[in-house]
Amino acid sequence: MFGTACHVSCETILTAVKGEDVVLECKLPDLAETPPCSNAGIQFEWLADNGTIAGCANTSANYTLNKTSGALTIPHVSGSLNGTHYHCQVLQGTGPRKYAVELIVFNGTAITETTSMLNGIVGGGIALECFVKRVPLGFPHITFKWLLGNKLLHDVCTDEGSTKTGKYDYHHDNYGCNLTINNLELTDEGRYRCEARYSATTVWKKKSLTVNVPPKDVYIINANTGEVYSGYVLIRLDTDQRFTCLATDTKPPAEITWTLAGKNRSGETRVVGTRLYNTSSTFTVPSFQPGQRENLTCTATGAGGKVVTNIRLLGHYEKTAYLATDLTYKPTWPQT
Repeated sequence: MFGTACHVSCETILTAVKGEDVVLECKLPDLAETPPCSNAGIQFEWLADNGTIAGCANTSANYTLNKTSGALTIPHVSGSLNGTHYHCQVLQGTGPRKYAVELIVFNGTAITETTSMLNGIVGGGIALECFVKRVPLGFPHITFKWLLGNKLLHDVCTDEGSTKTGKYDYHHDNYGCNLTINNLELTDEGRYRCEARYSATTVWKKKSLTVNVPPKDVYIINANTGEVYSGYVLIRLDTDQRFTCLATDTKPPAEITWTLAGKNRSGETRVVGTRLYNTSSTFTVPSFQPGQRENLTCTATGAGGKVVTNIRLLGHYEKTAYLATDLTYKPTWPQT
């Protein structure tokens, strides 16, 4: 016994995205008990804009009919089918029963291009953008998710219009999910991927995040002995003196500049390290005149940070004072 007919007045609207496979279901009560092509006394067919395209005996090459359920598959749906009115019908002695579907085909959308290479500072925060261009009314709902490598980031992009505070902050709606990473660490580096899924389509964009470490401490030391200097330092009058400026645990390697008596000077730079770097620069101060006093300054810059240290050099005869090269004694000199 067949159920009540559904006429064109109850037409269903089905949305699809260009290029996807679309399945049109025939939701006639008649088919719940009897497969459409199992009874010779029943004629079953699909029509597109009132032209027959599929039936139990013949089906157009552009379609596939499931003879058990009556569903019609349109592979790789074309945009030209937008607005097409389909209906399935069962023909029997009591008259036709119809189920109608209007197919709306949208062009796909992509994630908007934004900066793909990002640099953050350890301890700070950084925002990763992911959004699509505005889509027309009726476009399939879009869901977003973020991954670091192949690992799904938890508790993000789950509720529309929501934000979540913690390691990750985010704002999520139907057009995007912008992710902020707080309190950056070196372990946050890597390839991030934002995925947007709508209908049966998934699109994505990748971003590469590098976490940099600015210089925190910088030291001026005796290049020969390794003594760390501060304040006043005695310089011999009859020989040159070699100093090394050292900046530790930076990323990328720090840039070191010397200033002697207000003039920029260059030194011999050396970098060691793999993930974090120690940068040293060795500079030779020429021999001083009696009573000569000069400021020696070392500046380390990198990753948006700058650290400066300086010492005051005093020229003295070796016989009248202990020298900077003699580390058994270091006088404290009055401020001038």
